[in-house]
Amino acid sequence: KQESSLIEELCSILIKPSSRGIVFITGAGISTSAGIPAFRTGKDAVWSTNILQNGTKKAFRRDVLGWYNNFWIPTFEAKKFRDAKPTEAHIALAKIAQIFPNTRIVTQNVD
Repeated sequence: KQESSLIEELCSILIKPSSRGIVFITGAGISTSAGIPAFRTGKDAVWSTNILQNGTKKAFRRDVLGWYNNFWIPTFEAKKFRDAKPTEAHIALAKIAQIFPNTRIVTQNVD
């Protein structure tokens, strides 16, 4: 189907009085296109170098402050995260959520 007909079909479903809403489940693709690295795959994946040191409850509990200062802040407060801009997909999902309040968005990434 063409993109416009898919959008029209989605809208016709959402405007029905019987519609209970919709859930969009996104993965790393929506994030990587905004410059945010994936967690599990690719050369810049967060867990490609940090999973053993920081990816467990044990590591977190062993030194919460150290985990936060040495892993969380450098990883998730990095310039690439702060400077990331929404993509067309982010904007489209936000618009749908504004128009149709029963919309839910679930992501596997930090965006």
